[in-house]
Amino acid sequence: MAHAMMLFVLGLLPGTVESLSLAAADWPPPRRAETLTKHRPLGDFVRAFDRRDTGVLRIRHAGGELDSRFAEQLRDALVALGVPAARIH
Repeated sequence: MAHAMMLFVLGLLPGTVESLSLAAADWPPPRRAETLTKHRPLGDFVRAFDRRDTGVLRIRHAGGELDSRFAEQLRDALVALGVPAARIH
């Protein structure tokens, strides 16, 4: 089975972008929002995003049903952790 790879893209300020890749292996089943808080790069990334009033978080993936499902689970988990859904694309 291929591992889904997510790419987060965060616009912090005009003209600057921060990104983070997350492999499916970094967030093994059962996929719970609380588990993501233990992933240090992601936690740091979300905290940096939270400090900004502007910007959006984009979840990008290779495509396919499994990757789409992983992206949806990731989006739901981020919302559960307090990231406003309107700022996730």
